[in-house]
Amino acid sequence: MGGVGLAAVIAAKQRKCEAVIGIDRVESRLALAKSLGATHVINTTGLDMAQVTAKVKEATGGLGATISIDTSAHPPLVAAQIDATRYMGKIIQVGTGMPDANLSIHMQSFMVSAKQYFGAVQGHSRTGEYIPQMVQWWRDGTFPVEKLVTVFEYSDFGKAIEAMRSGDVVKPIIAW
Repeated sequence: MGGVGLAAVIAAKQRKCEAVIGIDRVESRLALAKSLGATHVINTTGLDMAQVTAKVKEATGGLGATISIDTSAHPPLVAAQIDATRYMGKIIQVGTGMPDANLSIHMQSFMVSAKQYFGAVQGHSRTGEYIPQMVQWWRDGTFPVEKLVTVFEYSDFGKAIEAMRSGDVVKPIIAW
């Protein structure tokens, strides 16, 4: 539930998605996700990926997610998202991942499930449409960007890094 994931939560709420599930291991970020529109949150601390999959399916009435957006690029979590996505669902990978990261998919099961797994660069956004929409949401008070960013003076660079690492801050901005 970093900046991109939390923005996805806000957008899902704006689009009136029935179940919006935030997944993270930092409780403060999960609480923020709830305040921004997540209907369910899953803290992965101490859970194996089969348990994460089960919790997603439980939150979606047993069917699985219609759309999963991965911002972690952590292969075990991506594999869990594929398992937790319903028939004909979509898994969108936004996270870049490490150069040696790989994902193994059982090809026959994946094919007969009709799921789609694809990468999205810059959100595959249509900026001419999406940017004005997000600005309008912000003006309407429904896209609270200020909850996602914290400004630090350049001399407090170390504090910004530590606040981000601890989960106290989602996106630190350095002011010069």
